[in-house]
Amino acid sequence: MKKKSLRKRHRIKKKKAVTGNIFFVSSLFFITIFLAAFCFLAFYPLFQVEEILVDGGAEINNNQIKNFIEHKAERKAPFLSSKSTFFFSVRKTEEKILKKAPSVGGVHINREFPNKLKVLIRERKPIAFWCREKDKDQCFFIDSEGVAFQKTEKISTERPIIVSRKELDERRQILKKEELSRFFLIFDHLLQEDIASIFFYMDEYGEITAHTDQGIEIYFTLENVQRELDNMKIILKEKLSREEVEDLEYIDLRFGDRVYYK
Repeated sequence: MKKKSLRKRHRIKKKKAVTGNIFFVSSLFFITIFLAAFCFLAFYPLFQVEEILVDGGAEINNNQIKNFIEHKAERKAPFLSSKSTFFFSVRKTEEKILKKAPSVGGVHINREFPNKLKVLIRERKPIAFWCREKDKDQCFFIDSEGVAFQKTEKISTERPIIVSRKELDERRQILKKEELSRFFLIFDHLLQEDIASIFFYMDEYGEITAHTDQGIEIYFTLENVQRELDNMKIILKEKLSREEVEDLEYIDLRFGDRVYYK
């Protein structure tokens, strides 16, 4: 009986050894196939980035964008270098361009196999100015999304000039879109009343003071701008004469239908 049990154990060990060898060979085969495919896609000349087309940037230096993408496309390893379109990181490169170039409002990179990248740039368009209260010489363009994106020394009262204590954050988001639209509502109504604004000051509570070239200060909130503008129109057209309007120091519209002026 003992001899028979020894033979059985010996046969089981042989079976396990054969199974282990098959698993090892199979693993080695698949690893070899994977490495061969990787090397083919990474280093085959046909798949190396040869052309980068940048479109949509009128004010942006397209060559800088192109050089930046070309640098990001290259992958280096000891004694090896690859610019394969297969391993080019589209999403990360788009994010880095947006972070590096604040005047770029949007970027889309498309792979055109086998060896081309096409880049579509959307520039931010300036519609207003934003200046810091502590340093009024430090002014930026604002786009329609309320993003301060480019420093400028040339400002004009043809566009709203907004002065605030706010600091630029990483996204350079200064105003919400709805807040910016209210500034334009005030700006346009003042022009309709032949009152030109020099600049708008917005405090930390969201209240606005319009400083005008007539020397009048007009106080608004951002809560109900249209109602406040209607009240201002009643004061200027029905309550006061032209001479009295010219002598005004301020109009305070922040208290509902109660309007204070001097």
